[in-house]
Amino acid sequence: MSNIISVKKEEVKFLKENINCYDVTVIKIRKVQDTWNAVAEVYEDDSFLKLMNLPPKQVRLF
Repeated sequence: MSNIISVKKEEVKFLKENINCYDVTVIKIRKVQDTWNAVAEVYEDDSFLKLMNLPPKQVRLF
């Protein structure tokens, strides 16, 4: 059985490996029966926004 700290670490590791991002913030983790559910913000560079001189961070919730 996992604890919440190991679930958070695995969530961050998974998102960084599978999405082109450099920062992950876990917002919520909860356990539903035997499954963990997590919500995280992912910050990633967007070249189009940089070209338009807009802030380069995009927030996506997972």
